[in-house]
Amino acid sequence: MVLMLFLLIRLTKDDVPWIFIDSLYRTGTFSYYNDNKIAGLDLYRFVLADVNIMNSSNYPPNDAYYSDHYNGLANLTSALKAPLYASKPYYFQCDNMEQEMPIIKFRNYTPAKPSEEDDIKLYNQSWVDVEPYSGAVVRAVQKLMISMLVEKDELFEIDNKFVPIYWIFRSGNMTESGAKDILGDLLTAFTIKLIAKIIGLVLFAVLLGLMIWCYVKWRHSTEKESILSQRIINDNRIDPLHP
Repeated sequence: MVLMLFLLIRLTKDDVPWIFIDSLYRTGTFSYYNDNKIAGLDLYRFVLADVNIMNSSNYPPNDAYYSDHYNGLANLTSALKAPLYASKPYYFQCDNMEQEMPIIKFRNYTPAKPSEEDDIKLYNQSWVDVEPYSGAVVRAVQKLMISMLVEKDELFEIDNKFVPIYWIFRSGNMTESGAKDILGDLLTAFTIKLIAKIIGLVLFAVLLGLMIWCYVKWRHSTEKESILSQRIINDNRIDPLHP
């Protein structure tokens, strides 16, 4: 039973893990990105799903977090009691930032969306590497940018702007030796599983060979008996011309 559970219960590439993101003050969903490895263990990399920072028009469940206007910026106002918003670094994947919501540009610095190549390399993404059987997070990277919304009021005749406050970059990973220490039993289980598969294949091959050998022997014996029976019939046949 334990072996059956080990073989059946695992994280799949189609699963959508929910992980608490402290910088967003709520849980968030992650989607499968690609495969990785550490110390002989297979890992699945999951990237923070885009729906977590969409507005409620594009993703209705985010209405619970008051994200009803700016797409690509998670509203943290209710959690921090200040007009603060979280986004991917450099406002990556935020809609029409330059046209609808100009941002403060510092001297000799122009925020810009990364190129497609940078996006592929997860330049502005938060992600986790998960061992699918144990659910252990082996590597993790968090990249978010917090901005303050400065709105037009009676005192200041200005356009609404987002002002970048700080950029969050956190990362952590197990070393190969650490992964072996913590997940060593899992490696042992995989080894036993591999040995069991090899033994099963060998036994199957032996059984198949034995069945083929038995069939050939049976066929040969049947043909031999048929030939002997035919000879006996021929020897016992009565010739009407020589009674």
